[in-house]
Amino acid sequence: MRRDSVTLEVANMSWLADDGEPRRPSLVVDIEDDESVVRERLLGDDGSLDASDVDFTFRFRGSPDDADAGGVLSITNRVTGEFLLEVNAAAQSLIDFVTAARRYAERTGDSTRYTARVVQGEESLIEVEKRTLLVYASDGELLRGHSLIPSGVEI
Repeated sequence: MRRDSVTLEVANMSWLADDGEPRRPSLVVDIEDDESVVRERLLGDDGSLDASDVDFTFRFRGSPDDADAGGVLSITNRVTGEFLLEVNAAAQSLIDFVTAARRYAERTGDSTRYTARVVQGEESLIEVEKRTLLVYASDGELLRGHSLIPSGVEI
């Protein structure tokens, strides 16, 4: 599967701009091709996925200070380290998303900061509630100020 056949949408963030009622932000990864290998890669042989088994990370391509910076959002298997899926993304969208997720947690006290869904056509393959999203510079350095890291977690 190619990265250009996958798109990313960030949702439930408009409340932040107009100081409305907080809504949990969400990442929606939309797979546009219909390869069956996607399902196998994401869900494994038994067709299930535990939310604790996947991690979401974002890696900048270029400088985080560039206004038009881009990057790659990756979904990985926490147990094996295997990349399950990657999608190109605008860095500013992810920075805004992290801000919304932080504010959501601050205003609601909800430790689940965001929801992530992977859809293929009309079918939702996975939907997980997450607290952590690690953001890295292009050289691999963890950018703590841009990441969602729950308090008490040592990385």
